[in-house]
Amino acid sequence: MPVALRKGDIYDRLSKIDPTIITIDEVVEQAVRELTLHVGIVNIMPDAALFATERQFVMPLHYAASGIKIIPHFISLDGVERDDGSKKQGDINYKKYVEENYITFDKAKEDGLDALIISGANFIGSDLRTADFYNPLAEVIEWSGSDKGTTSALHSCLASHAYMSIVHNITREKMPEKLWGVYGHEVKDENHPLTRGMDSFFYIPHSRWNKITEQQFQDAGMNILIDSKKAGVHMATSPDGLRSVLWQGHPEYEKISLLLEWTRDLGLTQDRRLNGEPIDLSPFPHKYLRKEGASLAEEHRKKVEQGEYYNQIKKGTLPPATRNKIAEHTPNRWTSSYRALMSNWVAAVYDKTHIDRHKPFEDGVNPDDVFNLNDDEPS
Repeated sequence: MPVALRKGDIYDRLSKIDPTIITIDEVVEQAVRELTLHVGIVNIMPDAALFATERQFVMPLHYAASGIKIIPHFISLDGVERDDGSKKQGDINYKKYVEENYITFDKAKEDGLDALIISGANFIGSDLRTADFYNPLAEVIEWSGSDKGTTSALHSCLASHAYMSIVHNITREKMPEKLWGVYGHEVKDENHPLTRGMDSFFYIPHSRWNKITEQQFQDAGMNILIDSKKAGVHMATSPDGLRSVLWQGHPEYEKISLLLEWTRDLGLTQDRRLNGEPIDLSPFPHKYLRKEGASLAEEHRKKVEQGEYYNQIKKGTLPPATRNKIAEHTPNRWTSSYRALMSNWVAAVYDKTHIDRHKPFEDGVNPDDVFNLNDDEPS
């Protein structure tokens, strides 16, 4: 069964990608609570990535539904500024869009949720406590882990760092260089329900300036399920196994996500060069571009360095034709693992959640060991 969205902008846009997405009105009459999951999505990405982030989480939920009706609830967060159309984003009033298509966190608490997804955000500083959204985000994270919260909260990238700060008072570490690209990962516990049935080795994109180290996760008593020799820990869970799930990487990224980030950074580094800083233009993401695609990107980088394709509006933006050619020669090596991760998470939430949306677990579930993994008998 599919994702069911409220009629409006989000439904109009995503149903064009997959027409099997339906409206809530279509399932209200026949919907049975036991076959429905209500998933909150706290989208704190900047305006330029707002629509892409919606798509990157909703569509995999849609494909992971497998007999379950999933109703996403998009949640706005205080401290996240949205452009009203007066800034350089220009023709889109993101503030109005969010007001019309998102609900407040207070409304989400009132209605209740089975699960929660919290996106990353574009905040480079290592001390997240200085971010405007930190205190509102802390309220969300603390509520999600309460006895009236969600069965599971999935924290993506920066949100995983915020969780470690808010719950465990652990500050993420600033890295000397940006970690970004596509990295090989290994499953550390193949018997855990969130990784069961997955390939033992697969690829996941990363893009960040900060990290939570393996030792920091271990010090907090977190279960490390997936890690990488070069990129570090990708997925960890709270000691109970499900209540809080943390992703440092970006398996939700689309094929061109890193390419768009690279062109953005290309313009930013050119800004700094023109201001007299002796730095190189933005490097390519690790093991992302291949042969002809890398050659086209290198040619574009040289043109930006020489002043072409660079001005106050476009910065280092790729011409659409060149971007499409690069995309054609860039393999996607992570979407299947992402779908497996999302499918396992949805199945686990559905299996353990209470019929009452204001209670996290069904009767009989041990909140300290959700999957009974610490018992002598297998779960």
